Amino acid sequence: MEFRQLLQFYEVCKQGSFSAAGERLYMTQQAVGKSMKQLEDELAVILFVREKSGVSLTPQGQYLESRCEKLFEFIHETEDQIQLIGANCPLRPKILIPEAAAVEMETNEKLYQEILQSPIMSCVIESESYEDRLSERSVDAVIQTMPSQDPERMSYPLLNISMCAALHESDHSITKKEMMLRDFRNRDIVLLETWKESNKKILRSFQEQNITINSIRYVKNMKDGLKKTAANEGIFIMPERDYKMLDKKGTQMIPIKKRSFSLNLFFISRKKDPCQREILRVYEFLKVRLLHF
Repeated sequence: MEFRQLLQFYEVCKQGSFSAAGERLYMTQQAVGKSMKQLEDELAVILFVREKSGVSLTPQGQYLESRCEKLFEFIHETEDQIQLIGANCPLRPKILIPEAAAVEMETNEKLYQEILQSPIMSCVIESESYEDRLSERSVDAVIQTMPSQDPERMSYPLLNISMCAALHESDHSITKKEMMLRDFRNRDIVLLETWKESNKKILRSFQEQNITINSIRYVKNMKDGLKKTAANEGIFIMPERDYKMLDKKGTQMIPIKKRSFSLNLFFISRKKDPCQREILRVYEFLKVRLLHF
């Protein structure tokens, strides 16, 4: 007994004939009759008394009609309740963007303004822990440089930024087209302080392969990092895509193998949030925009 058969059966009960029910269901009279015969065969009963003027219900048919009424009433009530659960969903979900991610997006002012002024989301930019804000439900989702390890969270990839290293032009100890992590052994490296969360990932990559760094220096922006490199004060690790935008005088750039490390952004929300549809609409918007960033 299938749900579609019950819908057809109930329509026949209301209309009093296979032909009238067929018109309402956009089916032929023969198709409705065949479906009802299959239903009777499955239940091993007669549901209809077939007459020239139409059909009438047997006692078994009357019982099934009453059960269908309760079933459809329950289904409609369920649909209404489901709609009510999401009735208070915000039209513009609140998205927490940590300061590190905001600084990165600021390098493209047009994109940054587009995201801040988006009609489908509202942004909160701060450094507070996203776990606390999501648990308190004061924000609907966060953009984070690492995926969440919490089983109650959903982590969606938003962006992957390949890295490169800027070296002093006189440094001939590294001649490969691509750098490996071991090339940083006993070297001075320079990192952006605004990406400290991702920098932890970079430093962990060295640690996992037993690579000891001589020193680590932090700079506020990429221009300061290149100045350090031009002064031969270290190797500056930076997002590869931004290298073309900067003054490269006195430096050379070598890409780092992608499997070594990269900067990532993840869109994280509550797994069982009743407003998941609205939240994922924001994710799709951000994903499309940031892919072209």
